[in-house]
Amino acid sequence: MKKSVLVSLLVSFSFIVSARAYEDWLKTGGEAEESAAAPAPAPAAPREVVPVKLLGRAPAEPDPAPAPVIYYEPEASARASAPAPASMPEKSDRRLMWWEGGSSPSSDEMLESASAAWTAVSDFLDGHLDIGVRMTKHELESSSRPPENAFLGNITKLDGDEDYNMNLFFDVMFIKYVGIEYTSYELSADTYNWNTGTSDGSMEISGPIWSIIGRFPNQTRFTPYAGIGKASVDASFSNDRWWNLGYPTEAYWLDAGSPSTGYRNIRREITVDGDDQNVMFFGCAIRITDWLSADIYYRTMDITLDAHYHRTGAYEQDDAQDLDGEFTLDHTTLGFGLKYVF
Repeated sequence: MKKSVLVSLLVSFSFIVSARAYEDWLKTGGEAEESAAAPAPAPAAPREVVPVKLLGRAPAEPDPAPAPVIYYEPEASARASAPAPASMPEKSDRRLMWWEGGSSPSSDEMLESASAAWTAVSDFLDGHLDIGVRMTKHELESSSRPPENAFLGNITKLDGDEDYNMNLFFDVMFIKYVGIEYTSYELSADTYNWNTGTSDGSMEISGPIWSIIGRFPNQTRFTPYAGIGKASVDASFSNDRWWNLGYPTEAYWLDAGSPSTGYRNIRREITVDGDDQNVMFFGCAIRITDWLSADIYYRTMDITLDAHYHRTGAYEQDDAQDLDGEFTLDHTTLGFGLKYVF
């Protein structure tokens, strides 16, 4: 019995000594080869030490950190053959309009947009736009001629319309001294024959006037201005019915019952035509308030209309007759008005 115990103790002691020797061997890097003639062996290259958990004992050193994960890149050929990812379109911050598929604007947004647009227009027009109306009166400079130098045929006298006309105008100023003006005009005149004193009809001219205007603003209430421009001429002649039908007088036509057929199948007609003409004007604006001014206006215009007379049917032996002449409607215009100053 004692012998068995003694053997067991020797085996245990041998196992403990062997374990400690193995642990020391692990710490020193392994076994060293013995050589009696050679010097001490060179230290072995370091390598990873794998701790071994001994019987019931904790390791002498803490567990090493886990090995890092290594990612391997694909081969260059594989990268080259791989398709490039599709580029995504850049996102725009611009809001889509309703006609582009965006949401319809609300009433508040529409009011806000309208208010912003009106503010922009108002800022632009401030100090650049005047709108007004003028009451104008025309006067012909030359209304009669001697019979030997008649306007056309036996027409020697023109009676211009002296009624007042209302004309809209507006001024757009590029700078405070120079701008453009738009207005319109209308003038009519009756024709009279020297031999009978009767009228063959009346002519009328009208059209727009575009001008360059210059102002002289100052510290007073009075702002003088002047300008030159071009007037478009739209001319027409209204033939009196009885004259057009060839009757000697209007009374003769009325006594005949105002027929629609021509006297002896006669037809008479006058036509007129005119070219654009130059105009000159000057005036003065009188400030009443910051936004309202009175306007005094004077303009001259020289207009000559080409006239043509044509008759068919015979009084005696002539089946037709054609005459050419002209009507001079040179006139001056005086106007008074009010304008709103933006």
